[in-house]
Amino acid sequence: MNKMKFSSLISLIASAIFVTTVFARVWDYSEAGQVRWSANCNFNGSDIQTVFVPNNQCGRECIDNWACTHFTASRTVCVLKRNLTGMTEVFSRNEICGFLSGRSNQSTEPQKTLVKN
Repeated sequence: MNKMKFSSLISLIASAIFVTTVFARVWDYSEAGQVRWSANCNFNGSDIQTVFVPNNQCGRECIDNWACTHFTASRTVCVLKRNLTGMTEVFSRNEICGFLSGRSNQSTEPQKTLVKN
């Protein structure tokens, strides 16, 4: 019986290590509502330009570039992106991601984001 308890405990620990958490991402607003952004996320791919500005200016850089629909920022690196159909954000610690309302079909509803621990 001790062997069975030990085996169950090991299975429980292994499950906890590989758990996937789902949470709803809520988008904040800036630039008079033109920019939607959130912390700890990234839009992978579709890069069109990299500019070196603080995180809080990345949305403005996207607005000023006619081709930009999305962006990801990390400290002073702002990566502008273009994807008209919308992108899926992924968890990325210490980065922000955002998009411009009306330039793509990006959903503005709270998104469920997968976080793999």
